[in-house]
Amino acid sequence: MFCDVFPNFYSFVNTLTTKWRKFINKTIILILPALFLRMFCLIYNEYRMSGAGQRCILHCPPIAFRANYDQFNRFKLLKKSIMTVFLVILCFIFQFAVALLPMKKANVLFVSQEITPYLKETPLSLIGRYLPQGIQERGKEIRTFMPRYGSINERRNQLHEVIRLSGMNLIIDDADHPLIIKVASIQSARMQIYFIDNEDYFQRKALIRDKNNRFFEDNDERAVFFSRGVLETVKKLGWAPDLIHCHGWMTSLIPLYVKKAFNENPLFSESKVVYSVYNDQFNEKFGDHFAKKVKLEGIGEDELKYYAKGDYVHITRAAIDMSDAVIIGSPEIHPEIQAYLESCGKPVLGYQDENTYIEAYDAFYNSLLEDKAS
Repeated sequence: MFCDVFPNFYSFVNTLTTKWRKFINKTIILILPALFLRMFCLIYNEYRMSGAGQRCILHCPPIAFRANYDQFNRFKLLKKSIMTVFLVILCFIFQFAVALLPMKKANVLFVSQEITPYLKETPLSLIGRYLPQGIQERGKEIRTFMPRYGSINERRNQLHEVIRLSGMNLIIDDADHPLIIKVASIQSARMQIYFIDNEDYFQRKALIRDKNNRFFEDNDERAVFFSRGVLETVKKLGWAPDLIHCHGWMTSLIPLYVKKAFNENPLFSESKVVYSVYNDQFNEKFGDHFAKKVKLEGIGEDELKYYAKGDYVHITRAAIDMSDAVIIGSPEIHPEIQAYLESCGKPVLGYQDENTYIEAYDAFYNSLLEDKAS
């Protein structure tokens, strides 16, 4: 894609087009009333001048204009009238030209815990697969990220490493972890999937539990690495998301990082964050040092209070608090989270079935983006 190869140029052109459109429209709105008023005054003056030797006082608030017909040069008046009409026509031409400028597409970043066909079909993985496609077909630019679990067959799914995006080390709990970015395409949907990979965290075949159904002890660090890895990769792409939609508890740190740690980066400073809550709870708790592992510059103690507890309910509540809006992605969710959503004061979209969710989500996105534009 051109915008991936030349991200800074693409972003610059989109920004310039949007700012130029706004400037022209505002200028025309300010100039047109003055031109119409001037044209009216000139035409009215010409009409009153038809009575030779008369004297006319034209009150045109806030300016009182007095004209003496015996001294008034009718040729200059005619020239001014023609010039004013020309300027009015020119304004309409400019407005028409601006209307022909290409509108900047909204950029939507999808971050999903699971996506089919790379993983088995679940309600979460199906949404991760078909929602980005549906939103892209409705005229928005998309980027989609997921973890590169060890169970994903790279040869069959044609994954390959993106060298220019890989190579960064993320420090978690005082240890360096290389960030590897891979990409694959879903040809039928015309979309790319970016994979966050690391040998320490995502080489194992299982997702979040081992073959004995034990919760991985480093799931907390995996969530930290995945969330930070996504945002660092988006920075390297130079692609500014207007809206970020997070799916699954492994993405629950992204709202915090966007709003507190990456908020001064111009790529994320105006991004809206939507968090989807699913029936994906776990009963285990993260380690005692989870809050320390989460912390980055810009994140205060008040934001870390939920992470000190390290359980599903508290990290989900933290994600809700840091998000601009919430979507209920399952017919039934954790009762404590359901109760919290009813009192959180944020826009909440209720559960949508498989036949309506893409259209409903797109309308929900548009309402948030309209609020952002205003």
